[in-house]
Amino acid sequence: MQVQHDGDLEIVTGELVTVTVTAIKTHYLAIFGDLLHAEWTIVAPVQPAGPDRVREVRSFVAQAPGTEAFAISCDFVRNTDNQPKPGALYEILLKGDGPLVIRKLILPLPPFPAVRPFVFEVR
Repeated sequence: MQVQHDGDLEIVTGELVTVTVTAIKTHYLAIFGDLLHAEWTIVAPVQPAGPDRVREVRSFVAQAPGTEAFAISCDFVRNTDNQPKPGALYEILLKGDGPLVIRKLILPLPPFPAVRPFVFEVR
């Protein structure tokens, strides 16, 4: 995986992309959307990953040149005043073949849930 000059993500046909979602100081309420062409493989189901952390890991293999995309929806548990727990956030890590890791933080900013799309150019 690499980042093009315009900021787009680029992967190659057959590349394994791993997506790790960690909920920090909130219940795990992340939903992986369908991929355009590939299928998700659950590498590690939702499980504790340390104090106040819950994690899920999935992967997919790029199928053919063109475009691959998915979205992740992240929601936050809120109290009776509709406020999330202080310090609550999601961390999303994307890793393909090679050393590059893309890290995105999802903060609890309304409106909820927060949906983040990920688009890849497959060559």
